[in-house]
Amino acid sequence: MKPTTINYFISENYIPDWTVEDALRELYQNFIDYGEYSVDKIGTNGGYENIIFSNDFTPETANLLIIGDSNKTENSRGKYGEGLKMAALVLLRNGGNCIINTVNFSAVFKLIVNESTDVKTLGVTISASLPNIRVHNFDVSVRLPIGIFDNYQDKLIVPTDVLHTNESYGSIVSKPKGNLYVGGLFVCNLKELNYAYDLLPKHISLDRDRKVPQNFEVKWTISKIQETYTEFDPTGKSEDVTYSNIPQSHIHRYKPKLQGDTIIFTTNVIDSTGEEKEVIVSKNFREQLTNESFFSKLVFKLKSIIASSLNIDQLALKYRKEYCNS
Repeated sequence: MKPTTINYFISENYIPDWTVEDALRELYQNFIDYGEYSVDKIGTNGGYENIIFSNDFTPETANLLIIGDSNKTENSRGKYGEGLKMAALVLLRNGGNCIINTVNFSAVFKLIVNESTDVKTLGVTISASLPNIRVHNFDVSVRLPIGIFDNYQDKLIVPTDVLHTNESYGSIVSKPKGNLYVGGLFVCNLKELNYAYDLLPKHISLDRDRKVPQNFEVKWTISKIQETYTEFDPTGKSEDVTYSNIPQSHIHRYKPKLQGDTIIFTTNVIDSTGEEKEVIVSKNFREQLTNESFFSKLVFKLKSIIASSLNIDQLALKYRKEYCNS
């Protein structure tokens, strides 16, 4: 195979906020998307260490090196093949490297100096495969500063981390409280959560930088996981859970009432001393009960009472408080 160089014409200063850790995240993302894989350290050189990612993927052509040409599915964390190239760019910018070896070709990422602009851009040189160093069908070897690889392991989910799994939505995992993972990779920490979760990618929309996903998507997916993990809590205060369906056997236990100019719901529970007491259900649970047809007539009457006791300005303020974000 005659060596061929592709110039992506992407400046070395592109995505300036990305760190070597972000590059490592993208490498893991690509290999997790394709199933079973292995990761090994293969030596050190000065202040750098060499890591090799391997699996049995067998690309027939070098098309995977073209940005936008990808065969990933909706369950994948990335879809357009951009992540691996951006990882290579960040590694090169930080003194590292990125080399792909497959059965059919090898590819070495590099920074190309453009004579007309003096700007370095990302490129890759494709040539015949190098069987003398290839150990699997598909290998990506990278060089990165020592220590980053070991530190990143805490941001991955392994089988022993899983406490409970809902096969349709994701898992509760043994990680720091509030940690949110998508497809096995750390995304962010959400302080309002009481567990750590690993959500399936198909339910969560992440951009290239894996920014915090839409709040509704997170709450909905977490609630579906929690529904199969915790017993039904009549107060609606179970950690992180919003029930999509309230058991009909519990509906009659709730009573809508007026509290000032707000409709609340109460129910009776047995406390730790064995005494029965009336409690107010959580805000999220209250909103669900309000929409239950079982309470529609009574809720309408209570809303009418509120409306008749408030003037138009007070009604407008109440609406803004309940339904507007600002």
